[in-house]
Amino acid sequence: MEMIKTAKGREALSDRASLSMSERRILILCDGKRSRQEIVSWLGKGALLVMDRLFEQGYLAIARSVPPARPAVATEAPLIAVDSVPEPTGAPLSQFS
Repeated sequence: MEMIKTAKGREALSDRASLSMSERRILILCDGKRSRQEIVSWLGKGALLVMDRLFEQGYLAIARSVPPARPAVATEAPLIAVDSVPEPTGAPLSQFS
């Protein structure tokens, strides 16, 4: 599960006095790309408690994966002007078989 900083978390990072060094470190690493397990492997099991506390206090949120947008699908076939249809060349169709 990936965690991301909330607006409160980003604001707290700009105010150096409001967080401990371990809280700052975890907020910086929680960018929505790294899993909790990855961060714990780097910082130790104590990081889980800090992450949980930051989550409860509103500094962190669970990253929600958003499915990629689908391309727009045309509902109608485009109209072709009669003038743009090429004239027959005179070669019989059986020649191209």
